[in-house]
Amino acid sequence: MVFHPEKWFKKCKKKGFKKVIFHIEAVQNPEKIIHLAKKLKLEFYIAINPSTPLKKIKKIDKNVLVEVDWEINKKQSINFSK
Repeated sequence: MVFHPEKWFKKCKKKGFKKVIFHIEAVQNPEKIIHLAKKLKLEFYIAINPSTPLKKIKKIDKNVLVEVDWEINKKQSINFSK
């Protein structure tokens, strides 16, 4: 999970990514993030921690929830600096 995932979307697009996943807990305005993903023609998905209430996601026209408990599933991040 990264804060301000929108900062990575253009880099992802340039690297050939077609889909992005962002954590609802990492953003203040999910609609803004979704708008940017659509503008860049990226398919988007929303990850949500099990402890986050579903009411946090409102008025989103398309979403797929990926439930992640980050403390249990320690994942490696992708290095975009190459």
